Formats: sequence, structure tokens, C-alpha cells
Amino acid sequence: MEARLHRSAITKFGYGLWLFVAIAVTAKITLKGVEKSVYPIFANASENWWSDLSLYAYYPNLDIYRYPPIFAIIFTPLTFDVFWGHLIWVLGSYAVLFFAAYKFYFEFSDINPKGHDEQTDASGLFGWFLILTALGSVRSVWNGQSNILLIALILLGLVALCQRRWWLCALLLMSAAFIKVWPVILCGILVTHFPRQLFSRFVVIGIVLLGFPFVTNSPEVVLSQYTYWIDSLLNNQLARRWPGFRDAWTIWEELIGPINVNIYFATQAITGLIILILTASLGGHTLKKRIFYILCAWLCWQLLFGPGTERATYSILAPVLALAVVTHKDRLLPLLAMSGVLYLVFSHGSFERLTMQVFPAAKILIPTAVVVLFAWLLLQIIFTNPPEPLTRHHRSEID
Repeated sequence: MEARLHRSAITKFGYGLWLFVAIAVTAKITLKGVEKSVYPIFANASENWWSDLSLYAYYPNLDIYRYPPIFAIIFTPLTFDVFWGHLIWVLGSYAVLFFAAYKFYFEFSDINPKGHDEQTDASGLFGWFLILTALGSVRSVWNGQSNILLIALILLGLVALCQRRWWLCALLLMSAAFIKVWPVILCGILVTHFPRQLFSRFVVIGIVLLGFPFVTNSPEVVLSQYTYWIDSLLNNQLARRWPGFRDAWTIWEELIGPINVNIYFATQAITGLIILILTASLGGHTLKKRIFYILCAWLCWQLLFGPGTERATYSILAPVLALAVVTHKDRLLPLLAMSGVLYLVFSHGSFERLTMQVFPAAKILIPTAVVVLFAWLLLQIIFTNPPEPLTRHHRSEID
């Protein structure tokens, strides 16, 4: 079947779109350098690490660095030449995303047998998956964001999980968590489903990644950088709201009014508990379907209630929403279509600003896409695919 997929016209167009984005980004970097790119933030942090300067202080003309020390260390080889380092960072991350999306599709495209068959796939579903993923990711690629590398590592980690490659899964998911801390929540959810296979592996790899900076600098410097990092995360999430944030807070503020911060934090905790309960109810589903639903549930919570969700953050949703759209041709497809349209259109700031001229609350539209996706997920779990008793076959998938 895989060979037939590559011959369809829509699939060839999908490959062409990915190539076109790569060429466009290369031209942009060649002509405009680091303009409108986050590369200088990463490069500056890397240089500061080796100069024993704070990674988390404010530096003129740069946004604040919010990543753990190990990210600055690993980034070091990309700082020796600005042009080539920038180009390798952006295109390298983009290539990893393409590889991850490819592996993700072929591992999970059969999660809904009713909506998946060889004949329709040969007519272009894989191509549509490529197109939707490329369109949803282009904003982060254009700005050199780390979000595309983060979601790529998560997708590859979940593919490894399906293949029961436990150490590789733990390494990839924890690596994502050491880019941004959000995937720690996903790791925690997965541990409740696979405690024997994942908990100890997460702990070992986490200790190694936390300890690696001590190999490169004195304990005093490393500990101070970790202190600054934690302080930076807490200060930014508890005390500051950026104009680009788009989450449940945005919906609340636009439709209801000013928010009581304590009530909002309580809402975060309650919704997190709901996600945990929801994912705990998936025990009767097949391994792949359970993992896919866990991923969807975590993404919905992260984008609506997690820390630091900006427009560019929504690129992490692209391959997951694309897969859901092309593999679920049932009565709930209109919800997916609505979510996809809102997501693709309003994740780009120009469309949002244009819409705000006639609808001032247009900032709520992209988080609304996630609300609609969560409604689809909830209905999918409750009504469309009721769990069956956990069979010996399902247990063997896990063991």
C-alpha cells in the first residue's frame, strides 16, 4: 500500500508543498538573515553558557530565554556561523518533523478501521495529511521556533511506544521535555498507563539530562543557572501575559471579563484532573487508539490551560489534527472540519487581525478550534468507539 500512496497526484503535491516551504525558508534566511527568527535567542544563550553569564537575564533586542540549560549546551555547534547555524537549525528541525510525521502516519493511520482502507488511501489521504501538516506547521518553521522539533520528538516517541521500544520512547519524550517542560505532563499520563515499562526509564533519562550540564561547567554555575531557570518560568507564567497568548484565559477575558488568577489556576488543576480521568477510562481500547487519544487529550489541555500558549505554539497540533481529519470519516467529521478550518486560518496573525476589524473578539477563534477538537474527542470516546473488555491480545500489545 505504501508504494501506491506515493503515486497519487495529491501525495506528490503534498511532497511538493513541503519542498516549497523548505525552499521559501531558505530564501528568507538568505535574504533577511535572522530577522523575525528566534535563532538569536538560542545562540545568545549558548554563548552566555560558556561565558558564565546568566541565560535568563534580559538582553536588549532579544526575547527572554526560557529553556533549560542543556538546550543551550546542545545548541553550541549551531553558533559558530550565524547563516549556516540558522539554516541548519531551521531546515534540520523541519526535516525531523517531516520524518516524524511520516512515521506517525504509517504507525497510526489504521486507528479507525471504518475510516481507513487501502483504496481511499491510494487516492490521496496520505497526501492530504502531508498538506494539512505543512500548512499548520509553516508559522513555526518560518520563525525558527523549537515547537516543530518538540512535536517531532513526541511523535517519534509515541511511535516507539507502539513498537514497545521503551528506552527509545523514554529518551525521545524526555528530550522533548528538556526543550520545553510541557511534555512532562504527557509523560506523567503515559506512566499511569505503562508504569512498569516507562517510570524507571523516565527517571533514569531525566537524571542524565539534568546532570549533563555539570559535565560542562562548575557545580556553582550550573546550580545558579537552574535556579534562574525555575525563577524565570514561575515569574513568566504567574505574573506576565503576553499579547500573543491564545488560550482559555483569552476566551474567558474576551467573553466574560477580567480573570481572578486564583480561580483560573484552580480551573487549570480541575481540567487537568478531568484529562487524567478521561485518559484513565481508555483501558479497553487498542494500544494505538489509546495512545492517540492520550496525545489528543494532552494537546487540548496544553493549548487551552498549559503555560505559554501563543499562536505559534499551535503548530504542535498540526500533525495530530491532520491525522484525525484524514482517518475519521464518520458522523463526527464536521467537528474535525470546523476545528481544522479555525486552526489553519487563525493560527496566522494576519487573518486574525483582519477578522478583528469586524469581530473584535477574534482572538478567541484559534483556542475555540481546540475546544471543538476536545468536543470531538469526548464524543469519539463516549459514543463512537465504546471500549471493549481488555483482551489477552490487548495485554500482549502492552507487554
